[in-house]
Amino acid sequence: MVLKLPLSIMYDTCSRLYGKKDIQTSLPDRNSLFMKRKIPITLSRFFGVIISMHYNDSSPPPHFHVHYDNQNAIIDIQSLTILQGKLTPRLRGLITEWAALHQNELFRNWELAQKNAPLEKIKPLE
Repeated sequence: MVLKLPLSIMYDTCSRLYGKKDIQTSLPDRNSLFMKRKIPITLSRFFGVIISMHYNDSSPPPHFHVHYDNQNAIIDIQSLTILQGKLTPRLRGLITEWAALHQNELFRNWELAQKNAPLEKIKPLE
């Protein structure tokens, strides 16, 4: 779940975390805040499905996260098999179809995440 907070709350929270009064000029960029913790970065959304990847998630093999309603899973990018969690057969089919189309982009994002670089959005399944 990704929370969208008003900037005033972000500034207040960051000023407490970083101890700076003029937080607007010293506020770290969005990606650097996410890189310090395992916060999911949304790569794609379609049919209510959220595909994400985490910074600081170096546990092999390369993988991505799927969230839909009460279903959550971690999917291996290479084999497109479920490493953890459970998905209905219908949802698993949609995810496998989408991931097969975007496998190179998923690997590229995995490499970027390992380097703490900004991740790229991926086109949704249409």
